Amino acid sequence: RELMVLNEVNHDHILRFLGLVRDVEPLRIVTEYCGGGSLFELLHHRQHIALSWAQRLKVLQDTAQAMEYIHQFDPPIIHRDLKSLNLMLLHPVSDQVPPHIKLADFGLARVQERMMTQGVGTKHWMAPE
Repeated sequence: RELMVLNEVNHDHILRFLGLVRDVEPLRIVTEYCGGGSLFELLHHRQHIALSWAQRLKVLQDTAQAMEYIHQFDPPIIHRDLKSLNLMLLHPVSDQVPPHIKLADFGLARVQERMMTQGVGTKHWMAPE
């Protein structure tokens, strides 16, 4: 399922799919390298880096652009697991280097159907409804 979605998407703020390693179990997905780690790591494990308001806004804009892109498919692709652990940073962030977000982990993604009623996601990060 994740491979089908990754093959369809091509956007500057979505982690690029490069290939698949089939000769091991479980299969391995090969993607572009994101040297900055995840947004979660930046926010919780690198306290020496304080994001400016401009950098925070850039994170939001990059994420919104990625989500808008996948929602424009016909039918729309629904990520279903948006969280800071799935937002990768292309490069390490510093005062001089703005964040460049890449949306990752389409393992729970689905093409929107008429009725989508099953709740999915990471329990700790899910909306209460």
